[in-house]
Amino acid sequence: MLLKFLKMLALATLINLHRRCQGSSLYGSEDHVKEFDVDNFNKIYFQKRAFFIEFYSSWCGACINYAKFYKEIASDLHTWAPIVQISAINCAEEKNAEICRSHGIAAYPTMKYFKFMSQNKKDGQVHQGNRYNLTLLAMNIAEYVYKDWKSQRPSGWPDFDKTTQYFSLLFIFLRLFIFIFFLNLLFDLFSMYYMLKEEIPRRQVISGDDFKALKAWIELLKKYAPGTIPIRRLFYRLNKWLKPKNSIIAQDWLLEIDSLQMDLGHPLPNNRTWLACRGSKPHYRGYTCGLWTIIHVVTVDAYKLEKGNESFNAARDIIEPFHQFIYRFLSCEECGKNFHYHISKVDLSNIVRPEQGILWLWMAHNKINKRLSMEDSNDPVFSKRQFPPPSLCPICQTADGNYNEEKTLKFLIDYYSNIKTDFIEVVFDKGRLQRIYNRRPSPKLVVGVDFVDYLEESEDLLKRQETLKDIKKKFRKYFYDQFFSESFISDSNRTKFWKTFYYNNYKI
Repeated sequence: MLLKFLKMLALATLINLHRRCQGSSLYGSEDHVKEFDVDNFNKIYFQKRAFFIEFYSSWCGACINYAKFYKEIASDLHTWAPIVQISAINCAEEKNAEICRSHGIAAYPTMKYFKFMSQNKKDGQVHQGNRYNLTLLAMNIAEYVYKDWKSQRPSGWPDFDKTTQYFSLLFIFLRLFIFIFFLNLLFDLFSMYYMLKEEIPRRQVISGDDFKALKAWIELLKKYAPGTIPIRRLFYRLNKWLKPKNSIIAQDWLLEIDSLQMDLGHPLPNNRTWLACRGSKPHYRGYTCGLWTIIHVVTVDAYKLEKGNESFNAARDIIEPFHQFIYRFLSCEECGKNFHYHISKVDLSNIVRPEQGILWLWMAHNKINKRLSMEDSNDPVFSKRQFPPPSLCPICQTADGNYNEEKTLKFLIDYYSNIKTDFIEVVFDKGRLQRIYNRRPSPKLVVGVDFVDYLEESEDLLKRQETLKDIKKKFRKYFYDQFFSESFISDSNRTKFWKTFYYNNYKI
């Protein structure tokens, strides 16, 4: 009896296992996942769109658990279907086994991206990224699409270099924020505002060596920092305000910043989010990322302006002001001390020419990123990496993985010369991108100090001329008033004199 029961149990188990192996799809028509099988799989080839396909098995526990994630990403990206179709094929179905074997699927689930007009299985690119982080997965798919568009320029696809509004928020997100590897760099203007309003006035009184460091940093920004004309004028006037002083109090500094902002039409945004330097969570990246962006742009602008200037010294005129500002004003005290320690151990006497300044700060930044990539402060979504990556500059690295300095220098000059600003607000919910608001078009940035200097000096001259005119006008009025007053007194006295004379003469 027991033997008969065990036989029946084994048979039931085999039947159940067979049913699971032949199991139905994990996805339904309402899930926005296009299901392929042996009968229609070849339809992914020679199509004017791309396909992102999950090779899964309906009996695989990992696939069953992952299905809810894949349904969610398919729902989020269903409007991308004319460009890239989120798809799947069930390898547990016997009829599909040969397709899965021919595509080299050794484990489930496996994702592959098939590019625009794929011709055969060789065009399938295995996705190696994190499939559970849906925000990152969506951006990875966007990256595949963007590379596809850059290499093939499909006629039916939008121009992603020019499009500012598109059917998917993540494509806007791709253009404006994350994948600066393929796009113009976004310059975080908010980092400038945060620096001026939050970081610098943390202490009540700024004096001594701290004040010297602040003056040197602001003068550096006055000369080389990029920005719209009002931004450049703000640093010009701030530098002029600081020059005659030996110390300042925080309240006076804040009042001056507010006054300059008001006079110049608030050129620095005070209520915007981070752009290129936004982290996956509020405590990641942000200000320090923006500060590094500023100094890299400064080095390139200095290169353009000072190339051939024998009196220029990159270590003295660029690196040291940056070093002292970080050491004395960065609110992350440990970060500032570490940077100070790093620079103090290095001989900078040979860093003279502006191009040497570009390369030295680039190498220093990469060394710091390498160390920080192993710490808890590293953003797991936007992990610190060596810059530039091969995806951005394929020719910058040699076969052994080292950087070719000559080619990297050319890349850095081009990269940090191409600056745009966009004022946007990015809305996240539980780590997922929800909405992006474009607030205003990108103003043109000005590189070079000469024009702003001339503008400010001309305005100062005009003010002095107006003041002189006022003085002359007041003096003229005073002169006329005095003249007529004296004339009146003189006439009165003359009349009085003759009256007296005639009276006395008459008496005589």
